[in-house]
Amino acid sequence: MIHCKICKSENIRQLKDTENISYKGKILPIPMEYSACNDCEREFVSKPQILNNDALVRDAKNV
Repeated sequence: MIHCKICKSENIRQLKDTENISYKGKILPIPMEYSACNDCEREFVSKPQILNNDALVRDAKNV
């Protein structure tokens, strides 16, 4: 279970936001995942989200 490292809450929401990445003269829109604590509002990226975001960037670059 993911928890907030600041307030230790497990009341976490999963979010997505599109980030535009510039690659070889093109703009690639990538739907990046991140988390936010509903109690203290801290935003962070968990290790599984980092791995998934990295894979999304790699896949977009290979198109």
